[in-house]
Amino acid sequence: MDENNPFISSKYKPNDLVSITSHFTYNDASKFWLREKSAIQFADMARAFANTFNFKQKLSIVSAYRSPTFQASLSKNCSITRCASVGTSEHEAGLALDLGVNGGNIL
Repeated sequence: MDENNPFISSKYKPNDLVSITSHFTYNDASKFWLREKSAIQFADMARAFANTFNFKQKLSIVSAYRSPTFQASLSKNCSITRCASVGTSEHEAGLALDLGVNGGNIL
């Protein structure tokens, strides 16, 4: 992305994607990927969230990094107000998460 072209290239894949390491999520965080710095920051946030609720409520990860191909498949069956077009989602950049609490979705 640059200021002249606000879209993410369909060939772009972050070179620092890592599996999320956190023991403070409701579901298995390691199944999801983010850019390294974002994954570390999310793990800190998940620990703080769980601690705030005495570990009775934990964040659930619904979605994290998405390839352009996967983003395209989502946007085919979804309205533009709910799903970003290919090249416009921060999920493709490895910087976004969709979250829930204790297995539910937050919309």
